Amino acid sequence: MDSLAHVNNYKTILKSAGILMKMMAHAQSLGVDIDDDLMDTINKQHQRLISERDLRNEIAIIDVPMASHESVKVLNDRIKDASEKSVEDEYLQKGQHLSSQMQGNLKAREVLKMLQDYPIREYPEPEETDPKKKTKEDPKKKKKKKRASIPLPHLGRRA
Repeated sequence: MDSLAHVNNYKTILKSAGILMKMMAHAQSLGVDIDDDLMDTINKQHQRLISERDLRNEIAIIDVPMASHESVKVLNDRIKDASEKSVEDEYLQKGQHLSSQMQGNLKAREVLKMLQDYPIREYPEPEETDPKKKTKEDPKKKKKKKRASIPLPHLGRRA
């Protein structure tokens, strides 16, 4: 069972899990009394392998740009199941990273859709003003105020 702690190729995990269960069934058919702790360990290992395979398979087939709310939910469910069954952190982190990328992609597409659906605003035509004609109320030209002169103290020499 220790050799199943890390399986390099996720495509062979089902085979490994199947062999583990066949070995247990074969031992039982031979009349071998299997300890309850060992039986529990075998079942947990089998469940972990299946959960790891499902998560790694989901990670392999994910297309982030084409993400949907369903695919994010499926991935999050796989991550939750895998974390409950003590799958390696490496795969959990990959899954969480992909999930956050997918959610960001979905949010960006939703914002783009909102911007595209936003109605075009119609603005009134601006009034053309002739700069040569002076009007009494020209908001661009303001009268400049004269600054009050401040008397400076005499800086001459003292004799």
